[in-house]
Amino acid sequence: MMMIGALQLGGPQMGAPTALPTPESSTGFARSDRLVRAFHSAERTHSPPASWHNDCMENRRWLDPSQPQTLQGAVMLSYINAVFGIIGLISGAPLALIGLLQGVGAFGIANEKRWGFRLDIGAAILNLALFVLVLFVGISIWTILSLAFAVILVALLLHPQSREYQRIWFH
Repeated sequence: MMMIGALQLGGPQMGAPTALPTPESSTGFARSDRLVRAFHSAERTHSPPASWHNDCMENRRWLDPSQPQTLQGAVMLSYINAVFGIIGLISGAPLALIGLLQGVGAFGIANEKRWGFRLDIGAAILNLALFVLVLFVGISIWTILSLAFAVILVALLLHPQSREYQRIWFH
């Protein structure tokens, strides 16, 4: 005799449907069915969260690893510029405020905010223009290094991969 689906072929009644075994008739099925029902009934009861569970998770982040490498690099360079901006403000340089704007923009980029991207681009271009002007006043190794990092930051922010990502995902 051969079984196909629920029909039994061959045997005394050719083509007559036969009943398949039910879960209750087999000891393994009945036990697993009770476990599944017990699991689902326990799932429906709402118990208070355990003491190690957080109520809600913080949505803000400082660095987003899901963003492209160009944006991650731009965010890190902007944070570094923000640290130097804080040091510059403490020492009395008012133009170091540009570095703080870059830090705020980097935080916006890490949280996928369009205003952060625009703010960081504006501050980075302003910073680049400032270092080009300083380069004409006097050339030093620090001015050249600062200019190089400003160029790299603007290039990372204006890279097609960064612009495409912000166009699609930022709000």
